[in-house]
Amino acid sequence: MCRILLISGSPSRDEKKIILSAFHFQAKIGMIPKGDLPGHKDGWGFCAYKNKRIVLCEKNYTDATTDQNFQKTTQKIADNDLDIIIGHLRKSAVGKVSFNNTHPFIFLDNSFCHNGILNNSQKLPIKILNEQITGETDSEHLFFYLLENIKPEDDFTEKFKLLLEEIRKTYDYTALNCLFSNGTQTIALRDVNLANKEVIDLNLLEYYTLYTGTSNDGRFTLVASEKIELPNIKWRLMQNREFLIFN
Repeated sequence: MCRILLISGSPSRDEKKIILSAFHFQAKIGMIPKGDLPGHKDGWGFCAYKNKRIVLCEKNYTDATTDQNFQKTTQKIADNDLDIIIGHLRKSAVGKVSFNNTHPFIFLDNSFCHNGILNNSQKLPIKILNEQITGETDSEHLFFYLLENIKPEDDFTEKFKLLLEEIRKTYDYTALNCLFSNGTQTIALRDVNLANKEVIDLNLLEYYTLYTGTSNDGRFTLVASEKIELPNIKWRLMQNREFLIFN
């Protein structure tokens, strides 16, 4: 349970400040599933790419609404020229509130953040990279499962899609909404399991949203769990199981 954000392209410093301030506010008032306590306050994190390499990675398991390091990090992001920015606000569902359970998860120049619950994720067959898992979340298990099975010679997006098809056939989940980047390509996915009992009972299709919008002049594109008001952005709701690819 969380809120996620992707900024791809070249928004101005002032535009980034508006986007990041609105994202910060979602830690306090972001949409929650029916019956849950308000807030996404169980950790926050950002990573950013320049020239296909991660040049910034900051996260903590603290409440973003009160952590001054959140503000310092977003100021640094606003002040620097970056190609891809990925942000995450956690509302814990699997695993305790801890640094090791905080998104985005990073390995080399790969990054991943996720919104949803993948049941029985510990059964994902991870052999070589299993020792890299330091937390308890389903999201980290999913990240390393994908990494282990996408080889350098593979078409990144096509193999990603094939692996997700296997997960859909084998595992129960609420949603696989995620952002996944290797520096060269970045994937945004909205995937809500309409056969999952919790999704049906709580109408979670309305919670597991991902929206995308591109500036009128084409300088940048956003993907976010919730729309962020900017005068030059027109948003649309991503369809269920829709992929977006950013090169």
